[in-house]
Amino acid sequence: MKRRFFCHYNQHTLGYEEISHQITDIEPDQQPEDIYAEPIANFIQSGNRHMLLGVMENMEHDLYKSHLEPSTIKHFLADILIHVKSILLHTYGGLDIPFASNLTILSEVEEKFYLYEIIQMFTVQFEACITAIASPSRENIMDDILQYIEHNYNKTLKLGTIAELFGYNSSYLGKVFHKSTGKSFNSYIDEIRIANSKQLLKEEEYKVYEIAQMVGYSNVDYFHKKFKKYVGISPAEYRKSKNSDLA
Repeated sequence: MKRRFFCHYNQHTLGYEEISHQITDIEPDQQPEDIYAEPIANFIQSGNRHMLLGVMENMEHDLYKSHLEPSTIKHFLADILIHVKSILLHTYGGLDIPFASNLTILSEVEEKFYLYEIIQMFTVQFEACITAIASPSRENIMDDILQYIEHNYNKTLKLGTIAELFGYNSSYLGKVFHKSTGKSFNSYIDEIRIANSKQLLKEEEYKVYEIAQMVGYSNVDYFHKKFKKYVGISPAEYRKSKNSDLA
């Protein structure tokens, strides 16, 4: 009876054989967003429903084998959904992504009697997010990949990571990417980052090293090298020239 929370649809009690006896703990230093929220947000952005389902199944399996009480699991799941919301709204601030308020999320999760009901709620929510984020043209997978890059260029992006998100072999995706854009993956990322850094350099709000980090370069010297390669002058010289044009 204590495990009723884990019953499936139209099931009201769990028999002895169905109860997990391999109790495992979620590591205390691991936060819900580290384990599940960030992968979920990434697969929503890539529209990779298969991989998203895999994360959800792993999450359900891990919770089933945990020692956590239902009330604690509900708080854990609400935290995940709220963090997914935070990631997507921060990344796609200009889009109308359908999310309830945090208080409503907490309330809706709390009122569920079973884990499968919460998982169903998540599935509906995440499908709505995929639909809202999907590229308007969506002629081929490259539309979605380029849109993902456009909104995540400031993160650590590698061809292998993108390939996994979208369910492709990295070697094959590299060829498709070059054929579609006329550029290598790394060159395309650099161009997007440098273009955005140029916009930030026109303002006086941020220092050059801050702009480097904002567009995805953790090393300011590397940023200087890339900027000079694509623009022909240093970031400081570019800022000075643009300020002179405005004077």
